[in-house]
Amino acid sequence: MAIEAFSAAGERLGRLPPAERDALAGLIAGAGTSLPGRVTAVLPRPRGLGGGRVHISVAAG
Repeated sequence: MAIEAFSAAGERLGRLPPAERDALAGLIAGAGTSLPGRVTAVLPRPRGLGGGRVHISVAAG
């Protein structure tokens, strides 16, 4: 399963790495298909590989 971050306008910002994905999997499963969060930063990836790295914050329950 992949967990992706999208902007408020619907633009795909990136995908969470496996460790973060696994940490949030239970919250996502309980929330349905999406979980509101706040994008705190979008950083360029080293050596220009693919899209940016997305930093998010999510409030649990």
